[in-house]
Amino acid sequence: MRSISRALAAAGLLASLALAAVAVAAPKEPKEGDKKAAAKKKDDKAKAKEEPKPEPKDDKPGVAKAITPYDQLILDADKAFAAGLAGGVLDDAVAGYRKAIANDPARPEAHLFLGAALYQKGELDASEESLVSATSRARADKGFLNLLGKSLFLTATVKEARGKGDEAKAAWQAYEAFAKENPDQDLALKDKLPEGAPTPPVAVKVFLATAMERLNKLEAWDKRVLEYAKVKELVLKRQRELGIPVEPAKPADKK
Repeated sequence: MRSISRALAAAGLLASLALAAVAVAAPKEPKEGDKKAAAKKKDDKAKAKEEPKPEPKDDKPGVAKAITPYDQLILDADKAFAAGLAGGVLDDAVAGYRKAIANDPARPEAHLFLGAALYQKGELDASEESLVSATSRARADKGFLNLLGKSLFLTATVKEARGKGDEAKAAWQAYEAFAKENPDQDLALKDKLPEGAPTPPVAVKVFLATAMERLNKLEAWDKRVLEYAKVKELVLKRQRELGIPVEPAKPADKK
């Protein structure tokens, strides 16, 4: 009888241990709050994969990161300009600047540099025409203030070379006024160039002294011409009084 009781007790103990083991091994049923937290975590991971990464911060705002087709055409023409000055042939530079104008006719750089190349070639009429275009385009955008100064300077130079006395003086006066209002605009152009681009083959400084010097020389020339005309008229008058034949003015004198 005792053996039977011991057997039953042992069996009961084994059953209890088995139930305890099952209870420990069985996973706990997650609570409602835990389910929501797990779902949110899963959604956050999915969104992180889908959302694009933020762009890297621009440490040089306002500076171009790549050269545009227009800028590349200008650079190529600049190289041809430099080579042409050395070799005395600027046809490639002229053609290069015209390609840039065809690419973007609203920008003033190519018009200005074309005017400079044509001036070096001695094609003064075409040079002045190109500079008129450069000046009007540079005036339309304050960002091209420096280019406006270069265009005014070269325009005065070309007009003087063409023998346009009064127009040349007016052009130098316009440049003189610009130089006084905008002293030393060296950085204005450099800041607009693509990173690593060379300085164009046109001076990037304001030459106030040059404007004043040219104006003084033009005014001195006009004074000499006026004095010469007065002296010549007195000589002719005296010749007539003395009965000396007066030769008619030659076409060159009338000019």
